Amino acid sequence: MANNSKKKVHQKNITKSRRLANKTIINQDPVIKSLPSVILITKKTVKILWVNKKFWLILLFWYLIFSLLFVKGFSTNLSISNLKYQFEHLFSGTYSHFNASLTVLLLLIGSTSSNNVNQSAGAFNFFLLIFVSLIIIWSLIQLDQGKVLRVKDAIYRGVYPIVPFLLIILVLALELLPATIGATIYSIIKANNIAVHAIEQVGWLLFFLVLLFWSLYMISSSIFALYIVVEQNLNPIAALKKAKQLVSKRRLLVLRKILFLPLIIVLFLVIIMIPSILLFSNFASWIFYLLTILIIPIIHSYLYSLYQELKNE
Repeated sequence: MANNSKKKVHQKNITKSRRLANKTIINQDPVIKSLPSVILITKKTVKILWVNKKFWLILLFWYLIFSLLFVKGFSTNLSISNLKYQFEHLFSGTYSHFNASLTVLLLLIGSTSSNNVNQSAGAFNFFLLIFVSLIIIWSLIQLDQGKVLRVKDAIYRGVYPIVPFLLIILVLALELLPATIGATIYSIIKANNIAVHAIEQVGWLLFFLVLLFWSLYMISSSIFALYIVVEQNLNPIAALKKAKQLVSKRRLLVLRKILFLPLIIVLFLVIIMIPSILLFSNFASWIFYLLTILIIPIIHSYLYSLYQELKNE
């Protein structure tokens, strides 16, 4: 009898320890694996574009044609050669040509957001960009699945989730409001010399940076909903929730990798445009315009590669 009671007590202890172990496993947070470096993500981006370069070139050719016909036209408002000549006289020293070319490049970048186009052309440009983004994302998904694509199929079948896609764009625009408000207030403060003392200037700068970080923090998850809504055919709310789950507990890490993308683009423009301005100033504005078109699949390919890494963790 004593042996039987000891066995029962022993079995109860084993059962209790197993329950405690199971509870511990359930209560443990899931292991968050580290993401690949931005260098590896960039290499994957380049590989996706290079291996399928014929497809991307044909697609971008049609985008270029529609953009030239209905948005930009066949003339340019900037005379790069004249600007380069004027800035070379402002700078002196060994690097005067480089400094002048860099200044012209900054003017070109600024002109992309302040082109004098009428409202109808601006609206057409917005929807054309939405359409081509949808087509690129759909194409990236198909290529990732190993499918052989034709441009005609991508155009016909890639734009079907346009309504949820536009709703997520609207959410991203709302999330950018804090940064926009902060930038507007800070520019007014600077332009009117309202903040005189250094402490005031630093305070307003911190105010703007906080609002900017708030916007970037929100966008660091919502931006992946653009890819989720196309790939998984979810409604916008479900896609946004899914995107939030993807970046859970590693949002700052994801944000850091997203912010690396503008650095890649700037480096890409500098490497190509500085020699172009120096050597082919008469054609530099057209080279820059072609590069702005080429940047669109680079952006989507990079973000889609990052999205795949998040999803596969």
